[in-house]
Amino acid sequence: MSQASARKTGLMERLARRTFVVFVSRAKDMRALDRGGSPGWTVPTSVRPGDRVLVYKLGESAGWMGVQKAPFGVFVAAGVVYGKPSKRGFRMYNAPLSEIQMFPSPVPRQIVAEAFPEWTWLKSMRGGLGVEVPVQIDDSFFGLIDRLAFKHLAGAKSH
Repeated sequence: MSQASARKTGLMERLARRTFVVFVSRAKDMRALDRGGSPGWTVPTSVRPGDRVLVYKLGESAGWMGVQKAPFGVFVAAGVVYGKPSKRGFRMYNAPLSEIQMFPSPVPRQIVAEAFPEWTWLKSMRGGLGVEVPVQIDDSFFGLIDRLAFKHLAGAKSH
């Protein structure tokens, strides 16, 4: 491989938009999402500006202290990472999120897990900082959630 090809491949890898799952459980964080973003969201250390995020609302018994409202165990929004992660504590990193789109229909984890049985993380969802969606399923995973989240809007347009 030539040096130019190596540079181009490296650049393409760096410019590739990856998808991460991040978590929400507190009502005030849901309000921040609803306003369109957050200056600091807990993210995996490997996120980069431009990466996509899918926001998952934890189950009733999971997450931080505080009042939680149904539904639980659902994907509720998508957005974009707008800055580099900054360290906030031991193994804790935050990054700004923006371009948040709240889903009109929350997408249940169970449906997504059944569609992607090869991604065992969906069964346990361990790791409170979030996780990168495997590259092999990235586009189809994001596409499925997009279709399910907006399915009632698509049905309304066809009538």
